[in-house]
Amino acid sequence: MRAHFGSPRTSQRVTPISGRTAVAANHSKGVPSSATNGDVEKHVPKTQACPPDDPHSGEFVEAIRDCQDPQKMMFLRWGNRPEEVVSEIERCAQIFVPPTPGSKSFQELSLPTGLEPCGAPAKLCSEIISAISEYVKVQPDELLICAAAVLASWFPDCAEVAPYLWITGPLGSGKTKLLKLLWCLCRRGLLVGDVRAGSLYQIVDAWNPTLLVDELDFSNSTARAELLRLLRSGSVPGTPTIRNGKRYSIYGLKAFSSRQSPDDAALASRGLIISMSPTACETPALDNFAMRALERKFQSRMCRLRLRYHAAVKKQHALPMDLEGLSPRMKQIARALAAPLLGDRELTAKLIAALRDQDEQASIERSLEPEWLVVTDLMTDCHEGLERGRPISEIFVGGIASSINQRLKFQGEDIRLSAKKVGLTLKSLGLRTESLGRTGRGLRLTSALKLKIHQIAARLGIDRRTIAPMTALETGYGGVPCALCKKFKLTGGLRFIALKAPMPRRRPASDRRELLKVVDNPRQQRGAPKKEE
Repeated sequence: MRAHFGSPRTSQRVTPISGRTAVAANHSKGVPSSATNGDVEKHVPKTQACPPDDPHSGEFVEAIRDCQDPQKMMFLRWGNRPEEVVSEIERCAQIFVPPTPGSKSFQELSLPTGLEPCGAPAKLCSEIISAISEYVKVQPDELLICAAAVLASWFPDCAEVAPYLWITGPLGSGKTKLLKLLWCLCRRGLLVGDVRAGSLYQIVDAWNPTLLVDELDFSNSTARAELLRLLRSGSVPGTPTIRNGKRYSIYGLKAFSSRQSPDDAALASRGLIISMSPTACETPALDNFAMRALERKFQSRMCRLRLRYHAAVKKQHALPMDLEGLSPRMKQIARALAAPLLGDRELTAKLIAALRDQDEQASIERSLEPEWLVVTDLMTDCHEGLERGRPISEIFVGGIASSINQRLKFQGEDIRLSAKKVGLTLKSLGLRTESLGRTGRGLRLTSALKLKIHQIAARLGIDRRTIAPMTALETGYGGVPCALCKKFKLTGGLRFIALKAPMPRRRPASDRRELLKVVDNPRQQRGAPKKEE
């Protein structure tokens, strides 16, 4: 049964004034009681924005469309009270009101018009996959990631991160169409063609939308640096941005389309790549009429999904998952995407497998960051010489830089690390160098330092496969076992064999008999010709 929400009985007139909104209420009894008693009515600041949720009191707010006037926005209050539609909410010493359709602050968000039965999350996920695949052609594993991201967009407050989607591909590959589909399905979808840092934090803070940016361009170096800083902090809750003395939250799931993925490794690690390519298959046109139809079909059901399973998704996110082998950042993304599936084994297993492939591809890009380069070289030094029984005891900072640069040159990379950069990286990792005599500064590979290096490697997702040669990867043999690698689960699935110390070689029995013959015949001299029998 569908629940529609109409306008409240009290009519209100909203007037935008310099970013604020003055609201005049026409009460049935005319003047408020406080005014009749001679009191001066207090003017509470009013803002055209969606009020933030209040998890401490258990009150949550959803933005919805008025079923009688779809161009009008209302607020659905739920949680610690029966579901209620209101036109304004007072919170944080201010009154929040929805914008009028004609105001400049009105944003074209995808919104539900009511509440409809949603069914199980796994069933709804399958319907989302079918809806997306009808209009665009995406690889099955990446299609599942898109569907999981849609579900996760309705539970951003239940996760510790909000993953990004990087939709990449050449011209005519369907990137924009996929963004339009995400607009129809995601919570408060907001599709824009361009965005600047100044408007980003204002829009996201006001409406907490699922921001969808088409053809993101980082060519402007000045705007690029500012935008990168905002996007890096926008995937983690509780990291507000301060502008002109005001606090703004830009947390939330976001999707971007561009011809290439971002070259910033820190930003790329916060998202997943959806690769698209042109196809000869005919797909239906996704015009405004089709988008509105999909919005009506899914938004009301997705809103009911949030109201019904919010507590269950939050609890599911805290449960342990089998995420061995994934990098720390990918583990956070996996929990955020898998939690709305509520433990469905089949879909969760497929999702984790798809994320594992993404993590392997991302590890290649991460391997060129200074921290990964330095720790990878240190892990190599920790295991160097174990097979010969002669491990390395000391390493110099300059030697680490030289080893890294040789490896980068062999790989065809054009980046290089100086000894000073390596020293700063070691310091940032908590590894203190010391003087090793007149030859320079470096590290003494003591047992305590090796333990710390393995701990850092575990946090960065560096294991024995990372430092193993190609022959080891082909045969599955990783060399001599390491107790620290086993302790921190850094074996990478390779086999290790403990080599025994070499024993003294014994002469064969035939050699001993010849030696006895020489001893029995003392007259026979070394080098003398043997008497013929």
